[in-house]
Amino acid sequence: MKSSMRASRFARSIGWVGLVLLGASLASAPAALAQTCSDFAATRQPYFGDVHVHTVLSFDAYTFETRNGPRDAYRFAKGETVGLPPLDALGQPTRSHTLRVPLDFAAVTDHSELLGETRLCTVGNLQTPACAAIREGSFAQAAFYFGGQLTDENPTRRAFCGTDGQLCVAAASSVWSEIQAAAEEFDDDTAACEFSTFIGYEWTASPGGDTTHRNVLFRSANVPSVPTSYVEAQNPFALWDAIDAQCAGVGGDCGAVTIPHNSNLSAGRTLTPTGPTGAPITLAESLRRQSREPLVELTQHKGDSECRPGVGTATEAGCGFEKIASGPTAADPPLNYVRNVLLEGLGVDRQSGANPFALGFIGSSDTHNGTPGATLEDDFPGHTGSDDASPTARLTDTRIPMSPGGLMVLWAEENSRAALFSAIERRESYATSGTRPTLRFFGGFDLPAGLCSRADLVDQGYATGVPMGGALAADPADPAPRFVVSAMKDPGSPGFPGTPLAEIEIVKGWVDEAGVAHEAISTIAGGPPGPNALDTQTCTPDGSGAATLCGEWQDPDFEPDEHAFYYARLKESPTCRWSALECRAAGVDCTTPAPPGFGNCCNGSVPDAIQERATSSPIWVKPVPEPGGGDALIAGAMGLGAAAHRVRRIRPGSGPRQG
Repeated sequence: MKSSMRASRFARSIGWVGLVLLGASLASAPAALAQTCSDFAATRQPYFGDVHVHTVLSFDAYTFETRNGPRDAYRFAKGETVGLPPLDALGQPTRSHTLRVPLDFAAVTDHSELLGETRLCTVGNLQTPACAAIREGSFAQAAFYFGGQLTDENPTRRAFCGTDGQLCVAAASSVWSEIQAAAEEFDDDTAACEFSTFIGYEWTASPGGDTTHRNVLFRSANVPSVPTSYVEAQNPFALWDAIDAQCAGVGGDCGAVTIPHNSNLSAGRTLTPTGPTGAPITLAESLRRQSREPLVELTQHKGDSECRPGVGTATEAGCGFEKIASGPTAADPPLNYVRNVLLEGLGVDRQSGANPFALGFIGSSDTHNGTPGATLEDDFPGHTGSDDASPTARLTDTRIPMSPGGLMVLWAEENSRAALFSAIERRESYATSGTRPTLRFFGGFDLPAGLCSRADLVDQGYATGVPMGGALAADPADPAPRFVVSAMKDPGSPGFPGTPLAEIEIVKGWVDEAGVAHEAISTIAGGPPGPNALDTQTCTPDGSGAATLCGEWQDPDFEPDEHAFYYARLKESPTCRWSALECRAAGVDCTTPAPPGFGNCCNGSVPDAIQERATSSPIWVKPVPEPGGGDALIAGAMGLGAAAHRVRRIRPGSGPRQG
């Protein structure tokens, strides 16, 4: 087979360099996985989950009056009802919430920072002003006392933690055991495989207040005895070193991956082309990043991080989706946004032979209520406990830009930890903005035309190409790669039908031989909704859109000597945003002055309409390197600020055959 010959030739030419991404991903058909579940499919199925979830064990969630623990979070993910703040005089929740459709998997990722301190302050009732701030529910005061453990360049623990912080580390270890026990209890390892869990935590490094956080997930129950916090590790490389050292003490490789928190509030510091000392990243460091961070959180409660118009190379209106940045674009670092990070990675790869930012995409909620998957616009209870427990609290200046968050979707053979974790490692994932459409994306030089009309689309996708998260190596004589995207609308739930689909786009980013970054957006199926698709006064859609969409596309501007990525973006027909629904429910019509607390309903600070979306992990294409190339250290990173911008918009019919 031609694609197999190409993979073999590429492996010989590149040697070990870059095989973490551009080698493992070149395999054609899905690798064999031992079946443990009755519902097994060799061609893989989509599983929906949320792996950014905080409970009462996180210091900030405790101050928000959240009292749901890890077991409550897993019960909620499986469809049970849980209570929500605010609490009454007896400490009981005054609200409740239930998912309309349960999740397939979840992970509780409480902050490793202050895990032991919160336990000593609450259950241990330690009598210090700092502990009183947590017990009394004062986030501002708790941040005053404890914030240095997250933000200082050289963080230290409070004195009550004892010598070398031993008391707090011991308490954290005890809490960590509870987190593990809950995950093990709710992970269904029977043949039914109804629900899966991962053991994990959030490393909440916030140097100078910038969010460079990572969620840490483990492949199995073989995990370290205590989570690593920012006190022990001040950068991702140090975090990986610490995890490796800890895992060596519990039998070796724990199979840990880290998933960067959405990057829009990081001042460009979450994903930088540098090593642990701040020097330009080396080849070995790029490869290490590739293996330890296969995914990035593209969207969550604190907004979307795909791109922003006017920042880096992006100019398209679609990049304005769910942005919380309010400052001028000139002050917004390009590396706050993942598309610019991907372009940066292409530039580094072009110079060194390895891409440090070969990142697949996921969404999550970042809930601090212990409510994974509570991501619907029309059923949004807030995510920060008593702080956003009412419509007027959610509609304040600081809260209204927030969203209900997103979901993580993994293509796996079955709903087991092993299968799901393998999907994470190979980046066969996509992010949604909270709804549940199905999205499939394949690309390849040998992908046959006409797949949208064939029953064996998926079989052919795996046999002659690669799925989302994969990579292709281009020979000079190769034709342009062909891509196929198929999608089905969210099926919804009884009484709440899913929204029809509007449009499939392919986003291309590439770096030319001069090192200049470019991007192009191509519509390959459907199209933008009409001007009357949604009546925002009544939140009534016109019913337009499709139950399914499929499109095929071949890049008309492909150059085999350029480094590129392609990803699919699916947009639903417009619906009312959660904020508009809150305003309509309160009777605000904006023809008269809004009631107190509802002023933001009428000032245009956020749009009334939203087009929910799903965004696939990219497929990367890079040229076969010259023999012996790619072993040098990187001299410097590509400067996105100086890059020439070239953005095209291609409509169906203007290029190769569109499905």
